[in-house]
Order: sequence, then structure tokens, then C-alpha cells
Amino acid sequence: MVADPNRGPGLEAALSKVLASRHRPQIIAMSATMGGLQTLSEWLQARMFLTNFRPVPLTEHVVFQGTVYMKVHGNVDVDSPLVRLRTLDRCFDRRSDPDGIAALVAEAEGQSVLVFCVSRRACEACAALLTDRLGSRRPEDLRLTLARQELLADMRGELGGEPTPGLSDCILHGVAFHHAGLTVEERTGVEQGFRAGIISVLTATSTLAAGINLPAQRVILRSLHQGPGPVRRAQYLQMVGRAGRAGLAQTGESFLMGRGAPGGQEWEAVSRLLVEPVPPLTSQLLPGERMNTSRQDAHLVEQGLRTLSTCPYSARCAPILMLSLAPLLPDCLPATSRSPTSPV
Repeated sequence: MVADPNRGPGLEAALSKVLASRHRPQIIAMSATMGGLQTLSEWLQARMFLTNFRPVPLTEHVVFQGTVYMKVHGNVDVDSPLVRLRTLDRCFDRRSDPDGIAALVAEAEGQSVLVFCVSRRACEACAALLTDRLGSRRPEDLRLTLARQELLADMRGELGGEPTPGLSDCILHGVAFHHAGLTVEERTGVEQGFRAGIISVLTATSTLAAGINLPAQRVILRSLHQGPGPVRRAQYLQMVGRAGRAGLAQTGESFLMGRGAPGGQEWEAVSRLLVEPVPPLTSQLLPGERMNTSRQDAHLVEQGLRTLSTCPYSARCAPILMLSLAPLLPDCLPATSRSPTSPV
């Protein structure tokens, strides 16, 4: 979150106040997708522990035009980290399953599958497609049917009415969608059902990749684009890191579905994404050579700077790169906040 352009500045300023506090709470910071940890540990005055242990191995794949390619680990040419593995088993005709998403999900044979989609509307459309294509192919399981009906009854009780249109039908077939447009009660019910195995396929936006622990046997990115633009390396690792459930599976699988032909522009972009290093952590208080004063949380930045000016340990409590702002302080704060008596 510190590296997030929207939430980072506020969090960084808040942590600066905590670090300057006389009564220091215990701070535990964890991340699997961040570089520049030495800088962060020095700022937080923390001990750093690093490990590359993963209890369930992850195999990464991409799919282009119905062909599945696997990422090769080790010393490989950065331009070609992919090797051809197999042709996707087309259990549906191309008109009903044009990109092969239903075929990829069907391969999991009832195991948990998490599908990341580009938008809320895409999540709902994908869930509806999978419900339609897979619902009639799966053998009826009375226990699961009753569990899904009970899950829906509990959800209706919490909501005091019917869930979002389309969600009930999906859940009855073991599929659901998850995004910020759902109510808290709906999201909670869907998450509980997925963890319990009542729901086996979940379509979601990229926001599910951070902050919610919903591991799956197979993770599918239906597009290279997630949200406003192409998926970034850290975001990609957050998503595919959901694949593999310790104690429930021997391995985790991820699939990124590409557009166009192998060797084309998107193929090259996916190849770079799979091998590029995790970007180092950078402060969002100073996104360029000068501070971005148009942000709504500029007052938090000012508050953090004021704290530093009165803190005897400001050299240690400064947020990342904050000390480099000293020559800019008169100019980087909004004009309304500057006064002859201002400590900054």
C-alpha cells in the first residue's frame, strides 16, 4: 500500500506519526511482491526477514490462440521464457467459448478456480458464461446443492431481500462473482462459500488480489489488462500467488490469457512481465522531482512534515525520501498552509 499512488501518501504520513510517537506500537510489515526492502526496514527501524519458501510450488502458463505455453525457470533468454506445452482441449465450440476460458476452468474438474477479469461487468459476464457452459456438465451433488441453497438463504437473511441479479443462479451452480459493487453481506457470503468449497469458481476484479486470503488450485488472468491498464509485475505476482492451497494441493497453477498471435506485440509484453524484477519501493509523497500538491491528502503530508520538524528523532522517523524534501518545503505545500509562523 505504501507504493500505491492513491493510498500510499496517507499511509506513509500516518506511519511517520506512529514512528514519532512516544509510545511505539509493534509494527509488522509483510509483502511478497516488493523490492527495496532495506530502505523500508531502515525507515521502520525494523529487523528484516527474507525467505523464498513456498509450501506449494507454482507453475506459470500463458495461453495464446488455444495453445498453452509454460514459463521456464532458470537461465533462459529474457525474450523467450515460454515453451510450448500443449493445445487446449476445446470441450466447447469457439462460438460459445471464444477465448477458451470455459475449457480452462473445466480442466480443473471441480477444484477451486479464481478468474481475474478486467472490470465488474466482465466479472459478472464471465460468471454467467461459466454457469451456462459448465452447469449442465457437472454431476449433481446433493450435499453441495443443499449447502448452496443454505448459503443463499443465509445471504437473503442478511440482506433482507434478494442478492444482486444473477448471483443466485451462479451460486446454485457453484460459480460466483466478487467485486466492490456487491454489498458487504454478499461479498462475505461469497468468500465463505469459496473457502468452504461450496463455490468452486470465483470471478473477481484485481482488487481481490490484495488483502483477502482466498487461495485456489488454479488462478486465471483472463486478460493482460486488469483495471485501467496492463497488469504490473507486483500486481501479477499478487494474483498468481493465490494459486496453490497448502495441505489441499500438490501444486498451484496460473494461466494468463493473451490476445493475438505468438510473437506479436502482446506476446512480447507478456514475456517481459514474466521475467522482469519486482520494482523497488518508492515513496508516493515525491512521485517526481517535486511533490504533487493536487492530491486531496496534501494536508496529511503537511501534518507529517510538521511532526518531523518537532521530533528530536526526525532523521530516523522521516518517511521514505522525506528528508530530500527539505529544500523544497516552502514550495511543495499548498499556499494556504504557508505562513510566517509555520514550523515548516
